[in-house]
Amino acid sequence: MKKITLTLLIIFAFCTTAKASHCAEWTFQKEHINLFLCQNASTINGRNRERALLFRAKTVALNELIKNKIENGQLENKRFEIQIWCSMLSPRRLELTQGRNGYFATISFEEFPSMEKLIIIVNSFANPDWQPLISFFNHRRHGETEEESYRRWNADIRRIDNFFAQNAITEPVEFSPVTVWEHDGIALELTSDGLRYAIDGERLSFLADIWHSPVRIGNRFLFFQQDWRYTVRIHVVENREVIQVLETSTEPLTVDELEVEVGSKWVNIGSWRGWVYSYSYEENRFFRVRGD
Repeated sequence: MKKITLTLLIIFAFCTTAKASHCAEWTFQKEHINLFLCQNASTINGRNRERALLFRAKTVALNELIKNKIENGQLENKRFEIQIWCSMLSPRRLELTQGRNGYFATISFEEFPSMEKLIIIVNSFANPDWQPLISFFNHRRHGETEEESYRRWNADIRRIDNFFAQNAITEPVEFSPVTVWEHDGIALELTSDGLRYAIDGERLSFLADIWHSPVRIGNRFLFFQQDWRYTVRIHVVENREVIQVLETSTEPLTVDELEVEVGSKWVNIGSWRGWVYSYSYEENRFFRVRGD
């Protein structure tokens, strides 16, 4: 079996504002898939690295799904070529085409595509009634009024939303768990039901958030989550059991820009604006240190 190759190149590109930006480029290769990932190099390096590790794991899982579909006769034996672009460095788009030697997908959304959306894209090529899909969220065209440009942009949005709605996954798609990263006895795994943390091979009960790695203090670990409402949850785990949880929707604290400082008895949690909470190891409590 071929090993996944992880290459990092820095190239120049232009964002949608005519201002020069850099593209941090990764390529992941497996037997049935090549996946290209372009991220904005101006983004926090740690986040880019974590996202790259996540898409490396997604490539492994997608390769397994594609292989099964080829063996079952649902797909032809040709490679998937998937390009995923940061929307700041490419026109927002979804292009799904195929040729004699490959299936092709170019993706650039507001957010990087979830595993579910990638599975939907792979599944769509197995549809007997498959049709190509080409949709651009590009700028106002020459001679086009602002209203006409908005209508065209809105139609493209609806078209892509309809594509994912009409091809929504109704049953769980099983694949072998893939380790995203492993450190200090903790592993982050991509599983059929989402991202999960595991300690010494035993999965924890709550879903993971990849945007901030857990930290260790003594024999305990702090795990960080954030949902779509920007509610942040911090789970304190000892002996694989959750012994304390902090839940907050306070504006100064987001996983996006979280900073953590670990001492021998305290963990300070905040952002570039300053510390917001401190966790006491001795008291197993969170203390609010400032109140914005």
